[in-house]
Amino acid sequence: MRLLIYTPLLTNRIQYICKFIFSDVLGAEIEITSNKQEFLSSANPKASYANEPIVDELFFKRDGFLSQEGAQPVDLHLVEYKTYSVPFAVEGSVLPFDVFAAAFYLLTRYEEYLPHSKDQHGRFRAEESFAFKAGFLRLPVIDQWAYEIAALIRQRYSEFTFPARQYSYIPTIDIDRAYAWRYSSLPATAARLLKATLSLRKEKARSIIRVLIGKEKDPFDTYDLMRKIHQNARPVFFFLMGDCSRYDNSISCELPEFRRLIKDISSYADVGVHPSYKSNIEPERTALEKRRLEEIVDHKVVKSRQHFLKMKMSETYQRLLQEGIEEDYSMGFASQAGFRAGTCMPFHWYDLSQEKETSLTVYPFVAMEVTLSKYMRLNPEQALNTLKNLCDEVKKVNGTFITLWHNESLTDTGYWKGWLNVYQQIVQYASDKK
Repeated sequence: MRLLIYTPLLTNRIQYICKFIFSDVLGAEIEITSNKQEFLSSANPKASYANEPIVDELFFKRDGFLSQEGAQPVDLHLVEYKTYSVPFAVEGSVLPFDVFAAAFYLLTRYEEYLPHSKDQHGRFRAEESFAFKAGFLRLPVIDQWAYEIAALIRQRYSEFTFPARQYSYIPTIDIDRAYAWRYSSLPATAARLLKATLSLRKEKARSIIRVLIGKEKDPFDTYDLMRKIHQNARPVFFFLMGDCSRYDNSISCELPEFRRLIKDISSYADVGVHPSYKSNIEPERTALEKRRLEEIVDHKVVKSRQHFLKMKMSETYQRLLQEGIEEDYSMGFASQAGFRAGTCMPFHWYDLSQEKETSLTVYPFVAMEVTLSKYMRLNPEQALNTLKNLCDEVKKVNGTFITLWHNESLTDTGYWKGWLNVYQQIVQYASDKK
């Protein structure tokens, strides 16, 4: 059975957000029409998105935002809903706000096209986001709204059914620095050893020496451990293939040991490129770094995540599309855990600069261990509780829970003491589909 939706003016924005909510999230078949007579004569379940209802259909009043073009400042007209504020308040509708406008605003990251303050790396700050200020950053609100719409439809049209979605979990790992000391250049090793000695960090200096002479495993070499942890989940590894610079502390992609490591991991996990910090300054590096990884794994690379989560709307995504990237995993904040785009479902990126849906699929991640420890200053126990709560919210809407970790944080020593257990616990918890 198909749901017929009437709107007097069908725009790309309306087409896009209706497809996401009804088809991608709810799995329903829909047809959108601007023909009032066709709408009136149809025997299918009906809903309208207009200024006023047509007959006795399910009526969603529109704000007018989805009839606009381009990114320009907009009056959000807030209204309190449940425990938080929502934009685009309306009256006389089944919901007290224009749910399609609100969902589009969040999903497209509309506010990131507008002038905004940036952090030290030029990133949009989580604390500046509407979701954070309104109090729902840790909720997948678009997915929740979709299920509320489904309930309203079933209440009005009891014969209408929605297929069941299945929750899934994707653990992702960023390999910014494959090894701490092994295979480093002689000058870099000498500098680290000298610094450890002068700061009286005898254990670190001793460890560096023992690693270099083969008496001790490199602390960042946690790959066998990760393979065991991920037995019940297929991870995605993102490799930094850029040249060494201030924020790109990678090892040479020509190093045989590094190449063997990548090939080994690609035999049991998905791999993607980790476009370097410097690629944001020199865009042509993205193609070079992607090509380097493809030469190693001997197949096309279609997944990516920006190093430092550094991206700019819409230049970064346009560049990824040009280079053949089909899936990007950068959609998450560095300083706060939660749902940057308001959803835990993969979605096609909508380019506001061109007012069209693109073929790039965005996989939003929910939390990164660096966020929890360094930005939010949570201890391991607090971090695990936060992760479980976020996972529970994703399971409630049968979404996709995605975590971001690094090989170096699984060392269970020094700063990262206790965080190995956090990761082991959350992988086990998230892999359970109950």
